Amino acid sequence: MGIFLIILGVLLLIVGGLTLQALKNIPAEPPTVAVVTFLGERLKKNGKPIIKKEGWRLFWLYPWLYGYVPVEVVKIDQDLKPQDVRTSQDKAEISITTKLTWKPDKENLIQYLDSGGKKNIMDILEDVVAEAVRELATNPNKEPKTWEQAVAMKRIFLAEIVSVILGRNPSSISAAEIDEIATNLRRGNGNQKIESLGIILDRVNITEVKPKNPKLADAADESAIEKRQKVAEKIEIQTVKELAAELVAELKIDPKTALEIVQTERKKVTKNIQENKYDIAGVPPDIMTIALGMIQGWQKKKK
Repeated sequence: MGIFLIILGVLLLIVGGLTLQALKNIPAEPPTVAVVTFLGERLKKNGKPIIKKEGWRLFWLYPWLYGYVPVEVVKIDQDLKPQDVRTSQDKAEISITTKLTWKPDKENLIQYLDSGGKKNIMDILEDVVAEAVRELATNPNKEPKTWEQAVAMKRIFLAEIVSVILGRNPSSISAAEIDEIATNLRRGNGNQKIESLGIILDRVNITEVKPKNPKLADAADESAIEKRQKVAEKIEIQTVKELAAELVAELKIDPKTALEIVQTERKKVTKNIQENKYDIAGVPPDIMTIALGMIQGWQKKKK
């Protein structure tokens, strides 16, 4: 009986030791999965890797028999270094900055690891984007041919980059489809699988297209400001028209008077103010009060 207990105790010690040696913690922060290996080779089932999620997991006779490769399955924000290219016609040097967001594809982690993992894939994406930008900017048969065209072509550069990253043959997908994919990627909900790298691409943004020459850069900034001002002016004109039309419809006043009331309230026209009331010739005080209340209420709804 004594010998039996000794043998049992030894066996329990051995099993306990092996269990403790096999027990590994897969971290939950950052989110990580373990790609299981057997004799150093990654295990697959139905063509997909066998993975274990975060928590305490057993890998018997680790690391000689069973082992694992940890993979952080988190979104990776990748700010690519600016790509400097010269446009084909005016030979102006342009700097183009791109930002990507991607994550490992849990269903294709074998390819992810075969591609070299996070660091190597970041280098691959950097090279792919650089090549796409260079090809478009320097192609004499395509725009942009000048720096002015380049600055205005963020969407075109984005579509070209997306097409190249996804490995799409231009003849196999329409420009409209690429534009739709690029739009979703710009918004951060692209969810595009890149099987060759084992990743899912969520976002691609062209953050800046700018001439490197300071004088040209200043000109580009001024041009952008002018465009924004023109858009703001159009919106303001439309707002004034809508407000005036509403006053005409509700208060039965003539359009000229309605426009004058709107412009006065918006402080675009100077009028006499007495006792904190706007004074417009021919407009009764009560109508003026109602009109101003309507305008202010309408503006609050717009905010």
